Amino acid sequence: MGAALKASPELAAFLAASQAINADAAAQGLLQQIRVHQIELQWGQGDRSQYAATLRKLQAGLEAVKQLEPGKAGIFCLGGLPTQSQSVLDKTNAARRIITVDGCPLNCSRKIVEQAGYTPYKTINLVEDCGLKKGAPFTHTEQDLRAAVQAILDAVRSE
Repeated sequence: MGAALKASPELAAFLAASQAINADAAAQGLLQQIRVHQIELQWGQGDRSQYAATLRKLQAGLEAVKQLEPGKAGIFCLGGLPTQSQSVLDKTNAARRIITVDGCPLNCSRKIVEQAGYTPYKTINLVEDCGLKKGAPFTHTEQDLRAAVQAILDAVRSE
């Protein structure tokens, strides 16, 4: 059984994706953000619905990045734009296209990017474009996550 597993293309693809994520600084930063939010939720700190929404967006972004070839997409710290973080500005300036993902019709991500002087190539609104419903924390399904991931993948792959 072990030999069959080692020979499977699925395991090879999984290992390649894992190595790419481990070597990708943006993915590692994203995983760190996820861990911070999970800890804060676990200990009941802060606004649970805010952390849950952030975790859903981070998870969808990470899932999408894992499905793309290395170097095709990255995830950047949105808060680094208004605070003028040089590393975030450098990465944003180097990006061929900017795709924002918003969790509600207020479109705060898009507005922050625009106020920083950039024009998003595409804005994905999880409520309007993917049919996700705003509601109580932890009520989104795997189907919701798949819809968000697919919308991100479609945006990245579009020309």
